[in-house]
Amino acid sequence: MRVEWYAAVVALVGVALWLRGSVLGSTIALLFFSLFGGGAAFIVGGASIIPASFALVFLLAHVLLSMFSKSDHVNLGLKTNTWLGLFCFFGVLSAYIFPKIFVNLLSLPPLAASAHPVAFAAVPLHYSKQNITTAIYMIGAFVASVCAGAASADPESRQALVRWAVVIAWIHIFFGLAGSMLQNIGGGAIIRIFRNATYAELVETEAGGYSRIAGIFPEPSAYAGYAFGWLAFMTELWLRDVLPTLTMITAGALTLMLIACTSTSGYAALALYVLLLALRFFVAPRSLKVAKVIPVAMVMLTLATAALATFAFVPHLGVTVGRALARLTVGKAETLSGQERLFWARSGINAFIKTWGVGVGAGSFRSSSLLLAILGSTGVIGTVLFFIHVFNILKPFRVETYALPGEADNAIAVAAAWAACAGLIPAMLSASTPVPSYVFSVMGGLALGWRYSMLSGQVAQSADPVIRRGYVARAGRVI
Repeated sequence: MRVEWYAAVVALVGVALWLRGSVLGSTIALLFFSLFGGGAAFIVGGASIIPASFALVFLLAHVLLSMFSKSDHVNLGLKTNTWLGLFCFFGVLSAYIFPKIFVNLLSLPPLAASAHPVAFAAVPLHYSKQNITTAIYMIGAFVASVCAGAASADPESRQALVRWAVVIAWIHIFFGLAGSMLQNIGGGAIIRIFRNATYAELVETEAGGYSRIAGIFPEPSAYAGYAFGWLAFMTELWLRDVLPTLTMITAGALTLMLIACTSTSGYAALALYVLLLALRFFVAPRSLKVAKVIPVAMVMLTLATAALATFAFVPHLGVTVGRALARLTVGKAETLSGQERLFWARSGINAFIKTWGVGVGAGSFRSSSLLLAILGSTGVIGTVLFFIHVFNILKPFRVETYALPGEADNAIAVAAAWAACAGLIPAMLSASTPVPSYVFSVMGGLALGWRYSMLSGQVAQSADPVIRRGYVARAGRVI
């Protein structure tokens, strides 16, 4: 085992929060360390333990320590995450049992790509250490959501999430820009300080002569997927008049980065989210203000005009960008990356069919879709349990889910619910395992806790209530 510098940083932050912070602070720290998706706190054999996973250990310990003084907050986290707990418990059972039941039934692409670097590699189904690893990560996803649910009982939790979400989004943007510039001027060694995990490069790093943006994530699709989750949250906050100027600017910047990183899954996620917004406004047309439509339309028109003018004055730039976009969209299926992803996606379907809807066990194969990974790994039962949990987060039949801007105390909770669920879109198009991300777990856990407290009338009062239009409603000060 090799200890990396991330481990020391996470440990220092974790211990400091134990001594002077709160469970909420440790939860925010987990979200912050999720920024470093290409980093490793520890490298064990050929496997990398990301900083967020190590931060989760400190968060869990903090929650357990807090139970010496009170336990209601933990009860809230457990109560609101029942369905995720059932999904993860079933996933752990599937990881240990199903590969042994269906051993050698079919050949599947292994989850550990570095162990089989040949394209389109497939091995007979068998129980492996990847099943154990995936089972541990599924437990981690459940623990993160429970801890977030416990943190939602903190009166300052809504304000803390909004503040830190903006900070995290801008740091992610900075890493994307800095990574691209450093890569182009020979500063790859600096990027490798942060991107120190042992992940295999599974995609092209250039397209049409353009260096693709990946920040400190392993690949552009991972960078885009992470950016999209925060883009959804910023958009939902803006629609609900929560710090509207700041969240609108942040959402716009994230959109530009999403476009610039040339990820097919990122483009598809953005298109699907726009379609989702259109459907929501069709269901509740009175909820959308003209004041929200006009700025977006003006910005889109300005960007389109600027792009056309740039291509007119610099023709070769238009040709280069067009070539890159064509290769990464309509020509994606012809690339090695696109063909491999289709191969992995078919493997999930084959696993589901060949096991008669039972699944081959979590961690038994590599997929390219969260849905197909869950379907092929845990079958009908696991898929149903997971989507009941998603349904429980979103609560699609409740009026406040669509109301804009909505009640002040509920605005951030509903925004977090939409961000957690919409944030699954990139994973549905690119995730390799059935394990939901830490961002989904934390945002979902917070949303569940807040909405449960609202519905049951157990709303914690804060000295700084819900943020609206850049001001705290009661204190009257900008945060």
